[in-house]
Amino acid sequence: MDWDSDPDLKKIRQDFIDSLSERLEDLVRIINAMNSGEVNDWKQLFTDLHFLAHKLAGTAESYGFSVLTLIGIELDDFLGEKVIHGRLTDDREILVPLIKVSELLKEALEGAIETNDLIELKSDPRLHLLRGL
Repeated sequence: MDWDSDPDLKKIRQDFIDSLSERLEDLVRIINAMNSGEVNDWKQLFTDLHFLAHKLAGTAESYGFSVLTLIGIELDDFLGEKVIHGRLTDDREILVPLIKVSELLKEALEGAIETNDLIELKSDPRLHLLRGL
């Protein structure tokens, strides 16, 4: 889809891009909390991250951000099962890869805000760190 040829589509896409700054702030807050370990409610933190990833996975593709969608899906799939079944803890074995994939999502968000899909992130090894955990 050519987002630049239709002014209405261009505005809709720009509105989505503008909304990403707030999501980026939320993600940075979550990453900082996971890195510091100073979290009062791990379940809520993981639920917040899951919600953010789920929303991005569901909307980013519609606006032409395939990489953002791909990373969002990875986090959504991992967190969805773990959050629903209460299988997430502050265990470093899970936190380290979760933080790395979250940081990858942060890079993709920053790229999307600059209207760049950052296709090179599709081959980033961090993308698959959550598989098998």
